[in-house]
Amino acid sequence: MAFKAPQLRKGENVNHRQRILIIISILILGGTLVSTTAWSGEKLTEGSKWVVVGKIDVAPRKSTLYFQDGKLTMPITGDKYAAWCGMNFKTKDQQQRTVEKGSFEITSVRYFSDAQTDSLTSYKTEMKVKSAEYPDVYRIVCGNWDDNTGDYLTIKQMRQAMQGVMELQLKGAN
Repeated sequence: MAFKAPQLRKGENVNHRQRILIIISILILGGTLVSTTAWSGEKLTEGSKWVVVGKIDVAPRKSTLYFQDGKLTMPITGDKYAAWCGMNFKTKDQQQRTVEKGSFEITSVRYFSDAQTDSLTSYKTEMKVKSAEYPDVYRIVCGNWDDNTGDYLTIKQMRQAMQGVMELQLKGAN
């Protein structure tokens, strides 16, 4: 049986009960849409970790590094449609710095998207992180461009973007 929305006659107002029903319907539908675009299978949760397995050189005056297929890239020159991950620093040091050994614990996860054009959207997963070894690193963001019916990156795609640089260890995984 299909849902039939109540029809208003000319001059008739939506009453309080109908407004609540409409809001609840929108929230339920919105929750269903969000849950279908989140990962299936493995779940990225707080307490998961990015573990440094390579050596990451950070040039002077850089506050963000982008990686695709384990290689350092730039947002302008990289393939926007392929999976990428960015590592963000709180400050821009005047000296070169190196990140090697250590880990970044994920403290929160947020999914969001930005319309890039009428038909393209950037799907991003923001992970706030903390690290005793590198307190200047505050987040890692992974994403890609896709059409407006696209999806967020899977864990496998994030791992592909950071291969040889960092490994993602999921909380509770063996």
